[in-house]
Amino acid sequence: MSSSSIELLKEKIKSVQRRRTFIFFLRQTSLALASIAVLFLVLVSLEMFIQFTRAGHITLLCIFLVSVFAFILWLIRVIRKLSVDEQRLAHYVE
Repeated sequence: MSSSSIELLKEKIKSVQRRRTFIFFLRQTSLALASIAVLFLVLVSLEMFIQFTRAGHITLLCIFLVSVFAFILWLIRVIRKLSVDEQRLAHYVE
């Protein structure tokens, strides 16, 4: 294999890796946002059907904020684990 074809393969690997990283990031972010939206709707509907006191409203807000923080931490952890080795990508490109 000549050096130009090796360089071309490396460029294709980097291109595929960038695309896969972007798609993975987009998918994980959309899942997290959808989960947060569903949680918000559940908490709002719960608040509508049950008349809470001021402490109940604060509790619901705390539950929502803790859940959003947990989703953000989960998203960061999942994105950090995204390390694809070049050898697997080379097989994917070929």
